[in-house]
Amino acid sequence: METKFKVITPVYNCEEWIEQNILSLQHQSVQAWTQIFVDDCSTDKTVEIIRKLTKRDSRFKLVCKDQRMGVMHSHVTGTELLLREADDQDVIVHLDGDDWFYTDHALAQIADEYREGDCWATYGNYVTQPSGTPSVCQPKVPELSYRDHIRTGWIFSHARTFKKFLWDKILVGSLLDSNGVMFSSACDVAIFCPVLEMAGDKVKYIETPLYVYNRENPLNEDKDHLQDQVRCALEIAAQTPYEAL
Repeated sequence: METKFKVITPVYNCEEWIEQNILSLQHQSVQAWTQIFVDDCSTDKTVEIIRKLTKRDSRFKLVCKDQRMGVMHSHVTGTELLLREADDQDVIVHLDGDDWFYTDHALAQIADEYREGDCWATYGNYVTQPSGTPSVCQPKVPELSYRDHIRTGWIFSHARTFKKFLWDKILVGSLLDSNGVMFSSACDVAIFCPVLEMAGDKVKYIETPLYVYNRENPLNEDKDHLQDQVRCALEIAAQTPYEAL
């Protein structure tokens, strides 16, 4: 059975990189995908570029929020909208608006993992832009839980993918901080840690780099943002773990 991908892409002021993001999907050897952009009130030309480059391709969807609500809200909004007509076995892919796929065969390689039948989630290596430095992702350390890995160093990174039915089982509370609002940072951890725990031994690590993580975006290196990431990550680590399905 062909793997169908649902690509979730939060965007905010990424006009310099959004074309590369779009082209990296259009050039994939696997074409069974749909991508949704959720714009968090960009003040640059991000939305204009998306509309121009995708207007003749119905696989692209665009949602523009009327007020800034953060990247977690964008993930939830995009996922819920894109999955209304999705099958439980469709695969969710996280692709940030300022990032892109490293090769034209990234989705094909991910599809190969799911074709084996015992795969519910994948993660793997990436390279950084502009240096080309490889990531530090690696297989899970057996004696550590996924929550332990948050404290010792989160290694379950790009490209993050998982079966749609796992999203349906994530409790809303897992996405909220101690003040009862959606996490403002570390959203990848808040979403993917429950996914990994539920998937158990059906998680696959892909060593070959498939994704480009963009360090040119100053928002990724902002000191206050990094401090907030640590705060949110520690809160997530303290949550009750999910049981394997």
